[in-house]
Parts: sequence; structure tokens; C-alpha cells
Amino acid sequence: MKPKLLWVAGLALLLAALGLWGCSNREPYAGKYRSLEQTPEINLELKANGEGVWEAGGQRVTFRWEVKKDKIWIHAKDGGVLIGTPAGDLLAIDMTGDIHPGCPPQSCVSFKRLPEGG
Repeated sequence: MKPKLLWVAGLALLLAALGLWGCSNREPYAGKYRSLEQTPEINLELKANGEGVWEAGGQRVTFRWEVKKDKIWIHAKDGGVLIGTPAGDLLAIDMTGDIHPGCPPQSCVSFKRLPEGG
């Protein structure tokens, strides 16, 4: 009985550690962002728990997000994906929905991270 209990406890500890690690790689990118040159202005919030909010023109859309290979992947509820490239306090999101080595200028929306509480 004790070996089985130890195995279950070890598995639970491993799953908890993996869960914490999955959240921690989002921490550097979590925060509020505002578009730089868009009309209407776009507000973006990336929450540390992997949820997010996109607000523009009186519309509010929720999504989930994750970090893969130093890129931010935004997953829309309908299955679409947008990929963002962070650089310091800037975030460039490729609006094509395709994977490119960079952000195509004609399809790129740039955001600046707001100060805490912004």
C-alpha cells in the first residue's frame, strides 16, 4: 500500500511542478498593451493564467494564449491563431494567421506594453 501511495504522491507533485512551469514562462509577457498606429486603438491584455482580452471599437473578445519558442500564440475561440513576436516592451502581431519568420509589415500590428496599472 505504501509504495502505491508514494507513487501517487510523486505523480501529483510532478503534475503540480509542470503546471507551475507552464505558467511561469508566460510571466515575462503578461500585462496590458496598446496598439501604436491603429485606428481605432486596440487594447490587449495578456493575463498570467493564459487568458487574454482584445478590445477595439467597442468590441471585446476573449482568447487564450501561450508561449512557444519565444513567440506568443493567441488562440481564438473559433480556432484561429495569431502569432506575436515580443521585443522588450513591444509586441508585433502577425494578423495573417500564418507562420512567418518575421511580421509582414503590411499585416503587422505593433503594441507597446503599458506600465503596471496602466
